[in-house]
Amino acid sequence: MRSPYTLDDPPPIDPPVAVVERTAWSLAADLWHGHQPDSLLGADCAACRLPWPCPTWEVADGVLGDVCAARPGAPPPAGPPRGPSGRARTVSTVPAPLRPEAAREPVAAAPAGA
Repeated sequence: MRSPYTLDDPPPIDPPVAVVERTAWSLAADLWHGHQPDSLLGADCAACRLPWPCPTWEVADGVLGDVCAARPGAPPPAGPPRGPSGRARTVSTVPAPLRPEAAREPVAAAPAGA
């Protein structure tokens, strides 16, 4: 999710009060500020020299978008949190069923001298 921040209205370095993921905010804001377009043409990242927006800036902006629901006027992040691959992470609360064949296997007794 894109953050509501722009080059003219950058995110604060310190997380807003209502942000729960304070470490994620701090790291992402630092990367967001560190990977800005160069001052000459604005076509490349001044830090890594990749075309801007560079992958590092995009990841940082996405993290800020995910954790900045406390910013006034910003909609809350939509959907489940993203994993490192960008795909949604889901956690099931339903226990996985036992394999039927595993439930029927006899349990071996411990050797007598052990």
